[in-house]
Amino acid sequence: MKKYAILFCSVAIQVFLGGVYAWSTLARPLRSDFSLTSFQTELIYGLSIATFALTMVFSGRWIARVGPRFLALASGMLYFAAFGIAALSGGDFLWLLLGLGLVMGSAIGLGYVVPLSTAVRWFPRHKGLVTGLAVFGFGGGSLLSSWLVQTLLDGGQSILGIFWILGVLGGVVIVLSALVMSFPAGESPPRVRTDRQVLISPSFWLLALGMFCGTLGGLVVIGKAANMAAALGYAALGVVAVGILAAGNSLGRLFWGWLHDRWGRWTLPACLGLMTVSQLALALLASSAEVLLGFLFFVGLSFGGNLVLFAVKTEEFFGPGSISRVYPFIFLGYGTAAIVGPPLGGWMYDQSASYVGVYLMAAGISLVGTLTVGVNSLFLGNPIFEDRARAPSGVDV
Repeated sequence: MKKYAILFCSVAIQVFLGGVYAWSTLARPLRSDFSLTSFQTELIYGLSIATFALTMVFSGRWIARVGPRFLALASGMLYFAAFGIAALSGGDFLWLLLGLGLVMGSAIGLGYVVPLSTAVRWFPRHKGLVTGLAVFGFGGGSLLSSWLVQTLLDGGQSILGIFWILGVLGGVVIVLSALVMSFPAGESPPRVRTDRQVLISPSFWLLALGMFCGTLGGLVVIGKAANMAAALGYAALGVVAVGILAAGNSLGRLFWGWLHDRWGRWTLPACLGLMTVSQLALALLASSAEVLLGFLFFVGLSFGGNLVLFAVKTEEFFGPGSISRVYPFIFLGYGTAAIVGPPLGGWMYDQSASYVGVYLMAAGISLVGTLTVGVNSLFLGNPIFEDRARAPSGVDV
């Protein structure tokens, strides 16, 4: 029963950490109540994502030293501290940048790796599905957080008061869930050194490039979905478009994890291929509300799959424990995409006043990712190639 309790708590942790994707719900009252600019609110969000990706590099190494329970406890306390700083900020931009940007990003970075590296060790025969369940909460967390924040706002609660509620609720859930976290008895996780052979192997760089391309295209679409609906004359569908994307994002984490356990190595190229086709369709065929919403769902479905399949592929190729020691470096591709993609898409739209070029660019980058992971899948299982990528047996990585 313990492994099921760990899986449940893994999802619970990810639900609250995934609330970062509901940032637009928090940013709106910050702009209206405290006169923050869009640039300022987006800078807070961007800093949180960048800090999240960077912190994961260190948390992946620390989990081998201190174990999953300690990291999850630290994540819960930082989560509470982040919202506490925001609640006491009085709407001051610099304090909000510190709390919801730097501290919150650190909380997510410390906590995100715990469910991934822990739950998969308790279910070694169902790595794809379990990884999908673990990160399903991260995608679904945006839906829960958006609903909760909007409900509190509609009830007359101030945004600073909402920060207190989110901080206490999320902090308590993460800390209590942390108490359950542990690796299977008798299993000692690898220690902290990252093998240079891994970081210079072709497979590592193909996966990192694939992560960058796959998530960049998705982030461009996610950031423009509501605006594209308005540009096509469906302004009333803006909220629906965002919800469709979020639903696809959440379900994609389960679907692609389940599918990987059946299709194996070709699941990731298929996922990115669907992303490419969907973005092309948005650029060339989105002339009706039904087509728009349908392909937005498929973009969300594929984007969610990225954050499952790259983790599974890392564990599959580099061996047990590599989610904590190697995947954070691959995940930096996502952090880089978050910094590059949305501003690039915004600049292209400013130049052309059209989303066609933006989505063609996203489709082109996703196609590069599809080809990249396809090449990587051709080599997976090749003993010569694996010898260059895997650490020698018995070597701490």
